[in-house]
Amino acid sequence: RLVVDPENADVVLASVDPGLNFNTGAPSSKIYKSLDGGSSWSEVFDAGLGRVQQIVADPTNFSVLYAVLEASGVIKSTDSGNSWRDITNGISGIGRIELAVSPVNSKKIYISADGSGSKLIFSSNGGDTWNEQLGDESWLGGQGWYDNTIACDPFNEDRVYVGGINIWKID
Repeated sequence: RLVVDPENADVVLASVDPGLNFNTGAPSSKIYKSLDGGSSWSEVFDAGLGRVQQIVADPTNFSVLYAVLEASGVIKSTDSGNSWRDITNGISGIGRIELAVSPVNSKKIYISADGSGSKLIFSSNGGDTWNEQLGDESWLGGQGWYDNTIACDPFNEDRVYVGGINIWKID
């Protein structure tokens, strides 16, 4: 997946999952950054045996970026992707993750996760702490490893739309 700086189209970040590292036979997934519109790339994060599935920019500040690691959690950059730190505090028991940042309040971050069923996890403080939404919703329908998407309402920071087998509006 890609994110492009809305103020400088030459700055592009890509989360990639190129497959197996032929030297080690292990999965190889990274985040790359380009400062020249994609003509050249520099590695800024190596997930090791993990898998970077998504990268998302804060809609109000491109210096703040989030990336999702499959079955592991979330990492955050506050310097336009040059360095990353783990902000997974309180997230566990998950598989595939999709993340969205509220355009109304960019400290509000939501995760749709495949765990033992569908999980909605949210942070009200930019990922410092996380809370799981209680309920028995099952929008992923047992296919969260494949069918999983989330979007924040553009007018209400406390509303998200999630989809998998079913589509739900959650307040």
